Amino acid sequence: TIEKSHGSLEIHNGEQIQDGVIKLNDSQISLSNAKSMNLTEGRYKIEVTGSNCEPYSTEVMVKPSEVASVDLSVIQIKSGLLNVTANVSDYTVTIDGTAYKDGDSILLNYGKYSVTVSKEDYLDFTGSVTINEDINTFSAKLEERPKTGTVNIQTTPGGAKVYVDGTFKGQSPQNIEVSLGSHKVEIKMDGYITESRDVTIANEGDTVKSQITLTPVVSPYSGGTATTEAAAQ
Repeated sequence: TIEKSHGSLEIHNGEQIQDGVIKLNDSQISLSNAKSMNLTEGRYKIEVTGSNCEPYSTEVMVKPSEVASVDLSVIQIKSGLLNVTANVSDYTVTIDGTAYKDGDSILLNYGKYSVTVSKEDYLDFTGSVTINEDINTFSAKLEERPKTGTVNIQTTPGGAKVYVDGTFKGQSPQNIEVSLGSHKVEIKMDGYITESRDVTIANEGDTVKSQITLTPVVSPYSGGTATTEAAAQ
């Protein structure tokens, strides 16, 4: 018998194929493990399948001490339409960085995508979709963006603790974003009387300024008490 020599086979551009399997004559292996293979010389029938592509077949000759290659970029990746529905109109759909308008026909290769639906004055709706059929759907429910204004808090002395509607917001001075309507502002500082103010934001974007001067706490043991003790002596 004559011992056959060996060559090698390299598979290129198979990264876009999902769940890829390659069949060499009667041997079948995962495409992810088939980037480079040492094979005995001869002719090989190659069949490639994947969950997101059309079946592909070709033949290749492996020659002794030479490198044969197969380019899988020619494989046709399956595609499907994506229908986006939302509870608003005139929205924008952004898919992996590409923007589409409401009503655009969206054709995507099989695979998983990040989808963001956005509209002015509404909070973005973000999710994911897997394209694996001829027609695929993605539904979005957008909520109106809260309308807000700003409360500007200045205190004397500075560094007081600022609370809005019972929630600590930091130390003065502070610019605090709040929703439209009435809010209770409380200012607290050790050694000073707690101050409270009601502020109202009437329109979106309004800024209401509140300048608060804190009053020191007077000790009950100072003043008249000390005088009385001196007189008793």
